[in-house]
Amino acid sequence: MGKENPYLSIFQSLPQPAVLIRANSPDFEIADANEAFIQLSGKSREELIGHRHFDIFPDNPADDEYNSAENLKKLLDEVIRTGEPNSVSIQRYDLFDKESGTFQKNYYHPHHTPIFDEENNVEFILQTVREISGQTQQDMRKNEARFRALVERGNDVLFILSPEGKPSYVSPTVEKILGYTQKEALGLDMMNSIHPDDMQHVGEELQLCMEHPGKPIEVTPARMKHKDGSWRWFTGTITNMLHDPDINGIVDNFREITEQVAIKQRLNQTEELYQSLIQTLDGISWEADAETFLFSYVSPQSKEILGYSPEEWLADPEFWQNHIHPNEVDHVVSYCKSESKEGRNHDFEYRMRSASGEYVWLKDVVTVIHEDGKPSKLRGIMIDITDRKREELAKLAEREKYRSIFENSLVAFFVSRPDGTILEANPMACTLFGYTVDEFREIGRQGFIDPKSPGLKDKLEERDAKGRTKGELYGIHKNGTRIPCEFSSVVFQDNSGDILNTVMMVDISDRKYFEESMLSANEKLKNTVDRYEIVSRATSDTIWDFELSGDQMIYNDNIHSMFGYDMAEVSNMASWWRDKIHPDDLIHVSQQLRSAIAYRKNRFQMEYRFRTADGSFKHIYDRAFLIKDDEGEPQRMIGAMQDVTSRVKEQEQLKLMESVITNTNESVVITEAEPNDLPGRKVLYVNQAFTEMTGYPEDEVVGSTLGFLNGPKTDQLKIEELRESMRRYETSDIEIINYRKNGDPFWLFSSSVPVQDRDGKYTHWVFIGRDISEQKIQEKNILDSLKEKETLLAEVHHRVKNNLAVVSSLMEIQAMNSSDPELNNQLMSNVMRIKSIAAIHEQLYKSNSFSRLRFAEGLERLVNSIVNTMQFDVDISLIFQLEEVELSINQGLPCSLIVNEIITNILKHGYKGRKTGKITIILQKNGDNVTLQIEDDGIGLPENFDRIDGGSMGLQLIDLLTEQLKGKKTYSSSSEGTLFTLKFSITDAKGSGSSFIR
Repeated sequence: MGKENPYLSIFQSLPQPAVLIRANSPDFEIADANEAFIQLSGKSREELIGHRHFDIFPDNPADDEYNSAENLKKLLDEVIRTGEPNSVSIQRYDLFDKESGTFQKNYYHPHHTPIFDEENNVEFILQTVREISGQTQQDMRKNEARFRALVERGNDVLFILSPEGKPSYVSPTVEKILGYTQKEALGLDMMNSIHPDDMQHVGEELQLCMEHPGKPIEVTPARMKHKDGSWRWFTGTITNMLHDPDINGIVDNFREITEQVAIKQRLNQTEELYQSLIQTLDGISWEADAETFLFSYVSPQSKEILGYSPEEWLADPEFWQNHIHPNEVDHVVSYCKSESKEGRNHDFEYRMRSASGEYVWLKDVVTVIHEDGKPSKLRGIMIDITDRKREELAKLAEREKYRSIFENSLVAFFVSRPDGTILEANPMACTLFGYTVDEFREIGRQGFIDPKSPGLKDKLEERDAKGRTKGELYGIHKNGTRIPCEFSSVVFQDNSGDILNTVMMVDISDRKYFEESMLSANEKLKNTVDRYEIVSRATSDTIWDFELSGDQMIYNDNIHSMFGYDMAEVSNMASWWRDKIHPDDLIHVSQQLRSAIAYRKNRFQMEYRFRTADGSFKHIYDRAFLIKDDEGEPQRMIGAMQDVTSRVKEQEQLKLMESVITNTNESVVITEAEPNDLPGRKVLYVNQAFTEMTGYPEDEVVGSTLGFLNGPKTDQLKIEELRESMRRYETSDIEIINYRKNGDPFWLFSSSVPVQDRDGKYTHWVFIGRDISEQKIQEKNILDSLKEKETLLAEVHHRVKNNLAVVSSLMEIQAMNSSDPELNNQLMSNVMRIKSIAAIHEQLYKSNSFSRLRFAEGLERLVNSIVNTMQFDVDISLIFQLEEVELSINQGLPCSLIVNEIITNILKHGYKGRKTGKITIILQKNGDNVTLQIEDDGIGLPENFDRIDGGSMGLQLIDLLTEQLKGKKTYSSSSEGTLFTLKFSITDAKGSGSSFIR
């Protein structure tokens, strides 16, 4: 045939990926593939044609649990065996994306159609692939086929027949065509050789021949019986030549067309298939003139895809050009005309305006049909790729995401060839091993992987055999350091068909160190358990053993001596122990136990209160360790309960005294009891009030003597008197002129007290002083009123000595009562931090009146001093709303001490676990009535706040001071904070401001 087979063009222009596979199991060689399949597979035509199917497409490299190749081979064998089409449900096959460095999941629906040879054997298998996820997303379900070109070849046979159909002459070709010799053919009854179904039209044509002598009559194809008994198709002419005396017969000139008839029948079937395919494709099939671009056919899908019927399209010669997007029309028309003129099949993508006005993305696949060697017609399929275009944008974003993951991963990631050549390495890989990407490519895998890593060879062989492996190995840093790593590696095939490997590595140095430490710790733990019985007998602690699975807990005999329980009262159930824990501590203890078990903590400790037999509670310090089985699962806990009630109470007292020291506004200096290598006693501690009074910071003072405060006007006789009293370890008071760091002189009132330890040995001197310069200036005014002067001097003298006596007494009583050497040492260290009782004294001494206080001014300074002195690690915002209020010292002092207790309590307990906080102080006066409010935004008060026990000294002090003010106090608390309110009336009562001490 002179024209190109249109069905081959159809095969090439099919929108579905299609491949023609030879039915030569088990090789299944690829005979042909259309452009859609080549694009889908990422292979070139040369990589596909002539190669075995399963060499090109082995098992899915990213899913070794699914035998995709074996399953597909069974389907192909089934087509050969049964001769029937088949298909498979959705099948996954992942392709490696070089841009993102990852495998992309793809799902396909393959369909297989047999193609038979002349002997009705399956010669080829047509595999069409419908892509479920990817760029097409089309629903293509029809079978495709490759149509073979049929070649006709044959010679004419000539019979001369009598009117009765008896041969008088037969040409020699009869033997080749019908199998009869000439002699045998002369004896044939031609009418009996015609197929019965063809007898009617042959007889009618013979009658027509007889009616028109000399005129050749075309014979409709009919069947004649071959000598072998088969029926063969023939066509030709019959001519009545009875009138010609030389012939005197009917000339029957015919030729065999059996093969042509068969071809035509198959072509008819194929045409039906083609028309069915055209009608069912999810695309617009069309045909147009190659030169004029006039469309002669448009399939009905144009209505579904673009909203225009084929009639509307064909009615407008410029319909196609007029509906292409204005930005693309020139390029699209020019490209299509250029490619068509050159006779090249081509495809391109563009947008076309639909009837709704929206633009639809189309992929136009064009096949050029040639006649007489020149482009004649264009046949194409316009496929709606709008969804694919949207997906491409999404996929581009996905690639960028995977690239970002690759670049920012905390795992070292490599892509390499099987020989170890490194192709890619992410930044984490460069950080882990110290090489750049180019250096990795230069040194290869062998340059940074320790070949002596245990089991490395076996792991590489496992990867080559199974396509993946994982394990541990040692990497080598650029500086030579060996790095233990956990790795995993997978074999995959990229879009070019190259076999590559991915390798991911994580530094497990910390884990290795931990494992080694755990081995050592477990051995020590075993030895500890072996000595358990000895320790249990030797210690005064209550030892307990908690079996987790049975919730059983047993104790040593100290459970009786420590808590007073009889043997019959103690239960081995863990619930007995839980019931004895103080309700306020139970949740915390339970959380600690659960945490220790969940996180497999080897050792942990906790403090809580445990009820004794008489109903009181003891403070317990409980230390425990966890015993695990060989798999690391917790089995038991063993612990020791230590009675720390005395220590806790001493610490509470210590914290109270520390608060006094921290918040006082009077200068506190602590020195050695006796000089060592300096000409005087070395300073060990000064408080903030000392720095504010003298200008000298603590770091410039500690380690030196106090002589640096003396100057020209310092009374040396008083200094000598002080030294003499100190040599005798006698308490003394002194008023003396000292000098600040800036050189300014100031009057200092100082009380010195020697400190003894529990053995009566003098260990330190404590100097409590305050700046009395203003007092000295006001002495003249005080002398004008002898009575006021006597009262004031008596109160000042009494107050200073009383404060000193209180601090000294607390210090010595605590030291004498402490039986814990460690606590005694802490106590003696904290004695150095003793401060004055209240900042109100400083304000009193600096005020112009010794009987009236500007309380608002002192209140703001007091609160700021407390916050700064405590050096609290929460950022506290202070808000003051203060009206001017004048109070007597008898009211100013207790009111200030209440403020001190409230602010200190807020700072210690109100902001646990918080980074910021806000405290608002409001002072209002309405006539003689004063209202003081302190509000915080902390965690609030506990539910049992009103149940004050005997050890809550701060609350008792607040109650006592409120009673002295004859005022009323209230607390209101929630999860959003606490509000304290104090209300009292201003009075002119005179007397000692410290009368709360009874």
